[in-house]
Amino acid sequence: MKNLYYIILIYFLSMCTTLSAQQRDSTAYVMEGTVSDAMETLSGVSIIVKGKIGGTVTDFNGKFSIKASRGEWLVFSFIGFESFEYLVTEEKKNLEIRLLEKSTQIEEVVVTGVGTQRRISTLAAITTVDVKDLQVPAPSIANMLGGRVAGIVTMQSSGEPGKNLAEFWVRGIGTFGANSSALVLIDGLEGDINSIDPADIESFSILKDASATAVYGVRGANGVVLITTKRGEAGKLNIVGRANWSLSQLQRLPKYLRAYDYAQLANEAYELRGEKPRFNNTQLAIIEDGLDSDLYPDVDWQSEIVRPLSFKQTYYVSGRGGGEIASYFVSLGASDESAAYKAEKNNLRASNAGYDTYSFRINLDIDLTKTTELKFNSDAFMSINNRPGDISSTDYIWQSQAWLTPLIFPIQFSNGQFPGASVPGTNAPIGASPYVVINHTGNTKLQEHQSHFSMTLEQKLDFITKGLKFRMLGAYDRDGG
Repeated sequence: MKNLYYIILIYFLSMCTTLSAQQRDSTAYVMEGTVSDAMETLSGVSIIVKGKIGGTVTDFNGKFSIKASRGEWLVFSFIGFESFEYLVTEEKKNLEIRLLEKSTQIEEVVVTGVGTQRRISTLAAITTVDVKDLQVPAPSIANMLGGRVAGIVTMQSSGEPGKNLAEFWVRGIGTFGANSSALVLIDGLEGDINSIDPADIESFSILKDASATAVYGVRGANGVVLITTKRGEAGKLNIVGRANWSLSQLQRLPKYLRAYDYAQLANEAYELRGEKPRFNNTQLAIIEDGLDSDLYPDVDWQSEIVRPLSFKQTYYVSGRGGGEIASYFVSLGASDESAAYKAEKNNLRASNAGYDTYSFRINLDIDLTKTTELKFNSDAFMSINNRPGDISSTDYIWQSQAWLTPLIFPIQFSNGQFPGASVPGTNAPIGASPYVVINHTGNTKLQEHQSHFSMTLEQKLDFITKGLKFRMLGAYDRDGG
């Protein structure tokens, strides 16, 4: 019996020791630090505790904060980089994590001067983007690269239709002045990344370092983007269609005071400066009761000229097929995006501002003989940007809704005339309020178009040396506006 007591006591003490150790190991640490690559900090890096649900991401400066217990593993992952695991042993506030880019070992060079391949062995920083990741509604392909491809920096300076196309750089700006952006090659020829529909793309690759872009010389110093479009395939006709509708809302609009509250604050400002109040009691009573809309209007300029909701619709259809001798790929696309300006209904002189695009592409392959192939490519793109009135920049409209006071002048006088005034210090037309610019001065149509034609003749010369080919390419571009 005495031995039984000893056994129970030893078992109890061991259980207490185990629980105490587990309690110490389960202490939650707050791990903070920065994630970077060889050149800069990385934003949007996913950080999770291995084996647990949930996690966090790094902020714009690459910083993070996450709770983890001793003995747990933190997993850092980001597109285009090798995943990294860190064992938590103690709490750290300045942890520095460096991720390594995924390097693709290739036995064939991805490109030559015109995008063809030749057989060598090299190690280069090349990122291949899954085309499925590009099949999302966006103003352009450039807008979708930021946050999806490692080393790509994008900047969108405006949300206005036609101006919401992002600029992008590969590993930052390496050359200042002209040609500071990456070289974009579409089917081996320089093109515009914003004019191609994502559904037309067969493969999408980005060459980043000097070893990958050396064949392009100085022009490829800022990186090279290689885009190969879809081509025909032997078989039955395959038709693909797509229709997208999207609704955008301006979320962070400031709320401005109405006339009476503005007048009271204006009087306080005058009194603080030791001056006579701007509005006397009689004027304040007229403003409060809205008795004279000509001399003392109460205009909410934001609600009069800004529409918080805008609508965009895109349509796309393509056909793909062919036989033993010839194959083809044809596509058509169109989009219509409205601007966030509030126009009068049933007013033929209203601006109807927006941005419309139309695109066309045809790729035709013909086997002239068993060793001779003829390829014909043609594409066209047209954009139409409708802007309110005859103004060089729509910044005036956005400045007006913020700078105009509710008492400055009415939308329209009681006699039917419009005020001949504008916002001082802006690029507004002389004698035109923003309401008049949108609804009674028509619109300015900016139209741009570009078309490209190319023909390639490829002759196999296997009878001389296996794999030897002769390739002749001719191209014609036409741009205008």
